[in-house]
Amino acid sequence: MTHWSIYGKECEITLEPRPAYCDRGEYLAKLFPRLGSHLARDLDAADLWPRYFMDLRRAKLEIEAWLKKRDQWIEGEAWTEH
Repeated sequence: MTHWSIYGKECEITLEPRPAYCDRGEYLAKLFPRLGSHLARDLDAADLWPRYFMDLRRAKLEIEAWLKKRDQWIEGEAWTEH
C-alpha cells in the first residue's frame, strides 16, 4: 500500500490511506517524535495525534503548517512516497 512520509527536526510524520469503509477520513497521519527530544517531551493529549484527513493535498499542507508552527520544519524537506 502506498504511503507518504516527511521528516521534521525531531520527528517523522507518516500519511497513509485508510480503507474505503472508514468514515473518519480517507487518510491517517501518525507522528513519531524522536525519543528524548524537546518535541517528545512537549506533546500532550491536546495535540491530537493521530489525525484524520479527507483530502491528500490538504493533509500534506496541514502537516507542513504544523511542522512550521512547532519549529520542526526542515527547509528543503519534501514528502517521500513509499
